Amino acid sequence: MRIEIATSGGFAAIPGLNSEASIDLAGTTARVSDKTSGYTRTLSADETKNVRGMIDPNHFFKLPTELRSLSSSAADQRQIDITVHLDDGRTHTVRASEGMSTELSRTSPGLGQLLEWSQKEFNSIREYKVKQR
Repeated sequence: MRIEIATSGGFAAIPGLNSEASIDLAGTTARVSDKTSGYTRTLSADETKNVRGMIDPNHFFKLPTELRSLSSSAADQRQIDITVHLDDGRTHTVRASEGMSTELSRTSPGLGQLLEWSQKEFNSIREYKVKQR
């Protein structure tokens, strides 16, 4: 399984803050990478297991592609696109707002945790980008 997570938008949509990370969950350990910056990190076996547990394909593939709230404040929130690629070739993308962790956990157990985990990972990617300049 491979998961791609992309962030964009928000009230002050600054292109430099947009990120795309790929999480390759093949094998016993996973690897996170950001192709635009060259950032890569190998996850420990425990973290790999935890991340795998955050995606339940049976629930995830039943979700609508758009989960963001239509409230006026939604336009101010960063957009998160989560794409899951299964080994059998199936792919599904869900678009959510950055602050939807609780709602996502109700619709697909573990998905809110993945959103929170990815936000921490994106902070690490941004720090890496700053050090590269």
